[in-house]
Amino acid sequence: MPLRIELPDAIAEAAREAGLSTPQALNQLLSDALRRQRAADSLLSVAQRVAAAGVVPMSMDEINAEVNAARAERREAQAKELVPIAVAVERAARATTSPPR
Repeated sequence: MPLRIELPDAIAEAAREAGLSTPQALNQLLSDALRRQRAADSLLSVAQRVAAAGVVPMSMDEINAEVNAARAERREAQAKELVPIAVAVERAARATTSPPR
C-alpha cells in the first residue's frame, strides 16, 4: 500500500542521511512504533484492571526488593549453569599444564 507523508525539509534530509527514508527502514520504524503502542495499551489496560480490583500499589522499596530478588535468583541460576563449565575448564587447564608422566 503506498503511503505518502509530508515532512519538513530538515527532517526529511536528516532521515535520508541517516538511511531512514528507505521502505525497509520506514517499515521497521513503523513496526517498532506499533509494537510499543500495543505494549503501552496493554500496560494501561492492566493498570486499569488492577485499580478496579482495589490492589494496593507497591512502594518503590517493595518494587526494588522484588527486582533485587529476581536478579539474585537469575544470578544463582546462571552460577549453577556455569559451575560444570568452570570445572571442565579447570580440568582441561590442569591436563595441559601438568608434566607428562
